This record gives sequence, C-alpha cells and structure tokens, in this order.
Amino acid sequence: MRDQEKPKDQLINELVEIRARLAGLETTLNKRQVSLDNLEESEARLQRLIDTLPVCISYVDSGLHYRLNNKTYEDWFGVNRRDLIGHHIKEILGEERFEESKKRYKAILSGQTITIENVIPLKDGRKKHVVGTHVPDFGEDGQVKGFFALITDISEQVQVEKAIRESEERFHKIFDSSNDAIFLIDAQADQIIDANPRACEMLGYSQEELLSMGMSAIHPQEMPILMAFSQVVSEKGYGWTDELTCLTKSGNYLPAEISASMVEFEDRNLLVAMVRDTTERKKAEALIRREVARADALARAAARFNAHLTLDSVAEAVCEETARALNASAVLFLLYDQTQGVLIPTAR
Repeated sequence: MRDQEKPKDQLINELVEIRARLAGLETTLNKRQVSLDNLEESEARLQRLIDTLPVCISYVDSGLHYRLNNKTYEDWFGVNRRDLIGHHIKEILGEERFEESKKRYKAILSGQTITIENVIPLKDGRKKHVVGTHVPDFGEDGQVKGFFALITDISEQVQVEKAIRESEERFHKIFDSSNDAIFLIDAQADQIIDANPRACEMLGYSQEELLSMGMSAIHPQEMPILMAFSQVVSEKGYGWTDELTCLTKSGNYLPAEISASMVEFEDRNLLVAMVRDTTERKKAEALIRREVARADALARAAARFNAHLTLDSVAEAVCEETARALNASAVLFLLYDQTQGVLIPTAR
C-alpha cells in the first residue's frame, strides 16, 4: 500500500515507531561512544602508568613483533617506542643476539614463563645488568597470543653484591693469614662459629673438630670469667683480657691474651676474638726478671765488698745475695787452692 493510500493514523504510528527506533539507535551509538571514550581513557591511564615505572615493559605477539613498549624502553635503548610497533624483535636485537635468544622465545611461546639474568648494551655505550621475566599471554582458546616482557635493572644490586664479595675475600685473606688465632664465637650458645688456621694450629685441633666444640671445652675452668668478659665486650663493643688460658688438645694450658669485639652476623651478636699465645713472652719476662734479680744481687754484693774487704765478709755477702736471687735456702761458696789442689768452703 502506498503512503497516500494509508490512513493518517497509521502513518503517524509508523512515524512514531521510526522516531523511537532512531532514538534507540542514537542511544546505542552514544553508549558505544561512551564505552569507546572510556576504553581510550583507560588505555591512556594504563600507558601513563607503565611509562612511569622504572622497568622496561613490552608486549610481543606470537610472530615476535612489538605491540607495546613503555617510555623506559625508549630511554634505555634510544628508540622511539611508537616506531617499534610492528617491528620484529630481530630488527632491534640484531642477528647475533636474536639467534642466542631464539630458543628462549620458542619456549615462551610454548607456554613457559622464563626469568633470566643478562647484560644488555644501552644507547650511550654503558651496560646494564638486568633480570627479565617473560610471561606468555593465553587467549580464550588456550593458545599463546604473545608474551609480556618485564625487564628490571639490577646493576646497583650487582655492584653491592660484588663489593660484599670483595669485602668477604679481603676479610678471609686477613682471617686465614693472621699470626694470631681468631675465633668467631656465640658465647651465649657456647658455640664456635668459625676459627682460622692459626687457631687450629695453636690448639692442635682440625677446624672441623673446633667447630664441633664449645668454648667451654677451651676454657673448662674459666667459663664464669669468659662470660663476664663477653658481657663487657657486649656492653662496650670491645674488650681486652689476659686472665684466660686455653686448653689444647694435648692437655696443656696456654696463657693467652685476648682482644675481642662484638659483631652482628645473621641476626646474632657474635664475639670476634683475637687470641695470642703468650707462653714465650711470659718465659722471656720470667728470664728478664731473673736476670734483673741477679744483677741486683751482684750490685749489692759489690757494695758489701767495697764496705768489707775481708775475704770472709765478701764470700758471705756473695752467698747471701746469690741465695736471695735464686730464692735458695743456702749457697755454698768454694775457693780452689791451686797449691794443694783442693776446694775450700769459705761461706754458706
């Protein structure tokens, strides 16, 4: 039926229906536009977010073409991130580096998450130590559509670890070559944590034996003195004592001089003790004391000799001073008579 032949009411109803459909279509289009605007705004927020992160973020499709890169990637490699879109990874990495990484990309696209450490060149010629995590992106059908790459700069961490290793190496060189015995001790637990070669040599134990022992085995009669010394070191941070001896494997007690300080190691407060065997020094000191006593005795005898010039008085003075110097109860003084070939006692 032509429009001219339709009743007026029918035409009006159709017109109203058409307007309603157009209004519905307009509403749908507006909603879609709003959704599109929201999507674009969301994508812009996401881009701003990943651009502020101090790590490289990329998305690579299953054909190994870049689809997304953040600003950090651009800063590191000096390539405009928008210019990377659609380019194959090989174009950026170069033939050699790509061939080295080909197996890894194949594994990622097979569904494996892979994390590696690497050294990468930057646009200014410097190199960064990095750790890269590659996470496959699975589609609704379970197939891998691509992968996300997150690359973190660990150069500072690597430098710190290197400095720590070098410091430990220097410490162990000093520790192992020291002329003094060095012990690392947990006094509260009565445990020897470490001991250097000189400590093993001084006490006659192997390192394995020493590390299985407690300090109570080295100072069996002196633990109260050791604990008191440890408390002083804990409070002051350092300390010195010569009141302790060390029991050797052979059963001998060595006089010792101990200098110690407190260190924190693996959440424990430990005692670093440098122990010096003073046996020879004490022998030398005793010898010096004896020689001094003898010299004093001779000086006193000489003084008495000058005061009393008779042979008997001189002999008596020499005997008394010699007995005093040697801590003896009596001394016999003999003169040799060459004419008769006999010894004649003159004083006791």
